[in-house]
Amino acid sequence: MVDYRHIRTGPRSRDRIELSDILLMHRATRAFLDADLARPHHGPTVVVSHHAPHPDSLTNRHAHLA
Repeated sequence: MVDYRHIRTGPRSRDRIELSDILLMHRATRAFLDADLARPHHGPTVVVSHHAPHPDSLTNRHAHLA
């Protein structure tokens, strides 16, 4: 991915981000979500990410969600 040439590990860092950095962030995020979603609560659960569903990934029944 061309983005990896430009993304740095921090605001003042000269180090390029690497796959291992992304994997660590992914695992930390998953651990947070798993722990938070395990807490008891009333009502439905909705998790919103920064990615909207792509229309091609939805069935016709859910196409209006894209």
